[in-house]
Amino acid sequence: MAISFSILAITGLTILFGKHVLLPVIGYTLFAWLTQLCKHLHNFIGPIFLVSLLVCVVIWIRDNLAGAP
Repeated sequence: MAISFSILAITGLTILFGKHVLLPVIGYTLFAWLTQLCKHLHNFIGPIFLVSLLVCVVIWIRDNLAGAP
């Protein structure tokens, strides 16, 4: 879950602020390639993060609210 969150954070920040921060530094060609890669990674990792978050919540509920053994 932590790895997928980190990938989502990096790709999301690149997509959101990359035009203003990265584009002047790396140029149009590399920026277009990087943004496209980030978009695909973000769309692929998002559902994986959601499933891992739901599993984490279910495990937490089972361990903490189901009662002590």
